[in-house]
Amino acid sequence: MAGSPVNAVVGEGLPDYVVGDIPPTGQLQVTQPAVYFGEVTTGYALAPNTNREFDYPRGNQDVFTSYTGTHGVPMTAVNRALWSLKLGDFNLLVSGQVTNQTLMLYRRQIIDRVTEIAPFLTYDSDPYVVVVDGHIYWIVDAYTTGATYPYSQNVTFQGNSQINYVRNSVKVVIDAYEGTAVFYVVDPKDPIIGAYQATFPSLFTSMSAMPPGLRSHIRVPVDLFNVQVGIYATYHITDPKVFFAREDVWDIPTAQTAPGAIPAPVQPYYVLFRLPGEQNPEFLLIMPFTPHGKNNMVSWMAARSDGAHYGEYVSYVLPKDKVIFGPQQVANRINENTTISKDFTLFHQAGSQVQQGNLLVVPIGDSFLYFEPIYLRANQASSLPELKKVILADQANVAYADTLQQAIDQLVGTSTAPPPTTPPPTVITPAVLAQITDLVTQANVHYTAAYNDLKNGDFAGFASEMQQVGQILKQLQQLTGASPTTSAGASPTPGRASPSTTPTH
Repeated sequence: MAGSPVNAVVGEGLPDYVVGDIPPTGQLQVTQPAVYFGEVTTGYALAPNTNREFDYPRGNQDVFTSYTGTHGVPMTAVNRALWSLKLGDFNLLVSGQVTNQTLMLYRRQIIDRVTEIAPFLTYDSDPYVVVVDGHIYWIVDAYTTGATYPYSQNVTFQGNSQINYVRNSVKVVIDAYEGTAVFYVVDPKDPIIGAYQATFPSLFTSMSAMPPGLRSHIRVPVDLFNVQVGIYATYHITDPKVFFAREDVWDIPTAQTAPGAIPAPVQPYYVLFRLPGEQNPEFLLIMPFTPHGKNNMVSWMAARSDGAHYGEYVSYVLPKDKVIFGPQQVANRINENTTISKDFTLFHQAGSQVQQGNLLVVPIGDSFLYFEPIYLRANQASSLPELKKVILADQANVAYADTLQQAIDQLVGTSTAPPPTTPPPTVITPAVLAQITDLVTQANVHYTAAYNDLKNGDFAGFASEMQQVGQILKQLQQLTGASPTTSAGASPTPGRASPSTTPTH
């Protein structure tokens, strides 16, 4: 297996692997890398058998192994006959490679496996792999769904079925080596999963029994988030008259994924980010909103996945009297930048193509920052994208550099402070002058600390320091008699969206 952080590259933009090679090496320790149950393991396997299994090459020699799992079906004489009949394979009866220690590993594709175990659940389209204590596990989100919930709106789920009730009530953990599947109930308040749990008590396990190592890896799933984003775009409206007239409906914004490409809806994206007002970074699933038929941003939503905050949704609703750029408007600014446009034309030559990564929007202080990685990829299907540039934008400037740190430095260097205002004539006594001098010194200290935080990527620290600067400026205005100025930013107003396990009505 292989894994790399999204914020680090080596060489000419290749991934900086925390685990890689065969057998796996790196910072992430994998003691059992064998995957007998996965997304592409579609056939059955007979293991162990008299033939040793090829594991990996080592120099001029090959390393072999034998399966040591215990949860397959023993191939006794009776079972060999039954499997031979089921599979229509006479060799199972006569082959000398099959022994009494051989196990039949059947339904090794994980979605097929859990669907066979619990066909009454609906499974997420994106299982993900985690490493805990050196072992590989698959986590599959499972849903209870319905189409007959009273007074609820029907939506398309996973691109095919129509539902009006969905809850992510179960997390299924599958051992990639053994194939064992544990169904953890994460939403015991769901009456449907309560009925299934009463019917099949030995199938389900309480969430409290999930090991902490696995618990730290659970996340709000994209399929559920997409449904709730679509519902919240309309049902955030609380005024019945506005709701009836649909005057404040939101849209999913669009952006390009390559130069000249047709704008496509922005996809939800997982980020590790510290929310304003919080002390620690969190694993979040984010999505911005734009007003219906417009491109400026009107709201920003994040689904939280860590600890006690799992399943909480935070929505920052922006003031309607301020224009904050949406993803498509920032994408247009990127395309209009002559330096970026020239590089895109140069990169997008025969044999290679430019790929624009996800355009990420995150709240910073009184405004938003926009991030976009730029990759170069050869036209061959097996080519590996290389990170070549990083774009960082705010409301006023677009920074374009080889690394994120360089882009931050460039953006900070092009930022300008608000123009000074001329205060009306006032009489300033020596005591007031001393106060003003002290406040100016404090403001400079906080201002310098703010941009040091920004250079270090500490966005929450940047916002906190800038708030201190704003408070000091207000005190200076009171002392000097200057009229207050209006900030060019727009402070998002935090609010709570519906929790992650609710009907879609």
